[in-house]
Amino acid sequence: MKRFFTLPEPQGTGDEYYVGGFLGYEPVEGKYKALCIVRGWNTQVLTLGVQESWRVVTKGGFVHWPTKDTGRCINGVIYYKAFDMAPRHVIIGFDLRYEEFKLIEFPMRDYDCFLMVSYEGRLALISSTSSVVEIWSLEDAGNRKWSYGQFHLSLSPNKYLKWLDLKGVTDGGELIYTGMSLNESFCVVYFDPKKNSIRETKFRGITGNEIWQPDRLGFDLVNDFYVLPNHIESFISF
Repeated sequence: MKRFFTLPEPQGTGDEYYVGGFLGYEPVEGKYKALCIVRGWNTQVLTLGVQESWRVVTKGGFVHWPTKDTGRCINGVIYYKAFDMAPRHVIIGFDLRYEEFKLIEFPMRDYDCFLMVSYEGRLALISSTSSVVEIWSLEDAGNRKWSYGQFHLSLSPNKYLKWLDLKGVTDGGELIYTGMSLNESFCVVYFDPKKNSIRETKFRGITGNEIWQPDRLGFDLVNDFYVLPNHIESFISF
């Protein structure tokens, strides 16, 4: 959109405090909101706009500390991984419309092996190996109800996916796999677990001299290779 907002400083965000933050979109009222967690118990929300200020969240608040994983905003709810007071790993859901927190427990024990994504319009946890794809989908956040699906790779994808990492999911439900960097040529593989079909896109890549020029690329692509599913290029995006 080529619009920039300078956010005011949240209360209690000195160097001695731990701060975590997320940005989300609330589709009913069409508003963008920023969420800030300060030291676990001080949580504040800000609506992006003119003369707005941070507000302390009072609904469903509880002490927690976000992990370093990236959050996901799905249908007006920001989801992110966190530690609670136990301590234990949990998923936090923040409803942007009602500005209310919900705690969601992981449906499995080995949660570190699962990527948190938006799948078919819902929060999902997906794990992929060279032979099996496991998908836990959040059917009902209020009742903490998950559905589970397992797909065996009986087709040719396993020869590709053995050397690639799962990076995201498209709106059409295809799992996106890539290598670790843009160094030299590489490919992006799209796998549809329900149709058991695969397609791939090959890229020329970037030469070694171009990779080590942060003034041109902004970061080191060897170590920081991200995938942005469903991005549509336009004149504004250039």
